Amino acid sequence: MSRVSLQEWIARPGTVGRPLPGLTVKILGPEGTERARGEPGMIYFGYPGLTPVFGYHHDPAKTAAGRLGDLITAGDYGYLDDDGYLFLLDRRTDLIISGGVNIYPAEIEQHLLVHPSVDDAAVIGVPDPECGHSVLAVLQPSAQAAAGEELAASLLAYCSERLATFKRPRRSSSFPISPARSRARCSVACCASDLRPHRPTNRHVPIPTAEGEQQ
Repeated sequence: MSRVSLQEWIARPGTVGRPLPGLTVKILGPEGTERARGEPGMIYFGYPGLTPVFGYHHDPAKTAAGRLGDLITAGDYGYLDDDGYLFLLDRRTDLIISGGVNIYPAEIEQHLLVHPSVDDAAVIGVPDPECGHSVLAVLQPSAQAAAGEELAASLLAYCSERLATFKRPRRSSSFPISPARSRARCSVACCASDLRPHRPTNRHVPIPTAEGEQQ
């Protein structure tokens, strides 16, 4: 759907590049209208005048639901910047809705992974009595970092620099990952599944709020 050079990625961290020649890429809102540049929405793509060849295996109903004229979506959220570069935010199934606001876990994960004390991160939504869901970050600390209140406070301050208040993790859980498991692509993501609703855990590390209260 797109391609990016190393130089382009360095200049625009996180981009997956510009659409392939001749391919139309549109970012649409839930009502089907096109989003302005920089505004997130569902990514639709296709070649004008051609029936989309993308489809779900043995699921024609799901394929049909994702089509819109000559365009189709694979269920990814993202946005186009002013220069036409595409950025992926997350998949529709991973979206967190907190207080009626859409939160994209991949955006938060990318921010956390730049922190020197974090080797890996996965972000999920967990039930919240006030907002419906809140953000939980599941982390693998680096070898030089120790899980605890100090790390939690450091990450909160770090997230406060660039993430909007509603996107900041309210809680975090840190897992030591064995060398064998660290080679698996889903190491932290697998641990995150342990913390989804109805899966109790005692490995919760609270992140204090700016006022010093723990959440």
